[in-house]
Amino acid sequence: CVGMAAADARVHAAAMSMAETDASRAASTSCDSGLNSHVKTAIKEGSAELTAAETPSSETGMGNLQSEQMAAAAGRGQRVGWRTVSVAVASVLVLAVAVFAASPMLARSIRPKFRVGVDGTRIFTAEELKQFNGLNGQPMYVAIIGDVFDVSSGTKFYKAGRSYAHFVGRDATRAFSTGESSPEGLTDAIDGLTDEQLGGIAEWHGFYQKHETYKHVGRLAGRYYDLRGRGRLAFPWERLAQRQKAEEQRRQEFPGCNSKWTQKDGSVVWCTPRSGGVTRAWAGVPRLMTPRDGSETRCVCVLPSRANSPELTPYEGCPLDAERCKIEPNV
Repeated sequence: CVGMAAADARVHAAAMSMAETDASRAASTSCDSGLNSHVKTAIKEGSAELTAAETPSSETGMGNLQSEQMAAAAGRGQRVGWRTVSVAVASVLVLAVAVFAASPMLARSIRPKFRVGVDGTRIFTAEELKQFNGLNGQPMYVAIIGDVFDVSSGTKFYKAGRSYAHFVGRDATRAFSTGESSPEGLTDAIDGLTDEQLGGIAEWHGFYQKHETYKHVGRLAGRYYDLRGRGRLAFPWERLAQRQKAEEQRRQEFPGCNSKWTQKDGSVVWCTPRSGGVTRAWAGVPRLMTPRDGSETRCVCVLPSRANSPELTPYEGCPLDAERCKIEPNV
């Protein structure tokens, strides 16, 4: 009996334990169901709030988004702008360095191959001028009073063997007056020449300057110009100009005679109202004039009232009032 009672007790205890376990499971299941319901509700509410916060469903939301977008764009613009400025500055620096490094080379490349004076005119040395002699394809240059002229267009006068060939490649200023062609006479020295001779040189200089095809190409460093093209020895231009003016006045007062020579009649001189290139109302009478300055004598036409001047000499055998005179051989 006792053994059966114990067994019943064990059975009953086991049954109670199983009942308690089932009750606990049921309670747990009920709690889990309640918890899950609360969590799901919270999740739904949180999602709604999150969605409302992220979605620009109002004007305020749209403004905030645009502000953020503009701020971002401005930031990107500032970064791009600074990068652009940096690149530009770097490019300028590189260019400056390149120019600085290349400047000596650039200066050498644009430097003229010949010497230039203060006014931009080419300056020749005597050795350089010798090269322009018309040989081997070179042009022909002539210098007078230090000014250099290209006379290549006058080949028939200046090429080798022609009458003016000795003037080419040098300054032979003196020879333009004296007519010398020897090496000693082909010089630019003018000392000892009379004003009349210097005037002849000045006329030749003017001829080259005014010529249609002979061009001024530079100056010769030496007697008349230095290596910078500045004047050294002054040619007496002013004195010669004054002399020429005085001569022109005298030419108007004492015009030249007409003259002719034939084997039959010899030399004859005569005056007309246009003789000597001076148009006037009178013809005059022929007289031989010996200028006081020692210049060359010449036949002039003068009014009979002025024919007794000390520097005027009547032609021998010619009446004092005659407009035409035959010159005797001994005169």
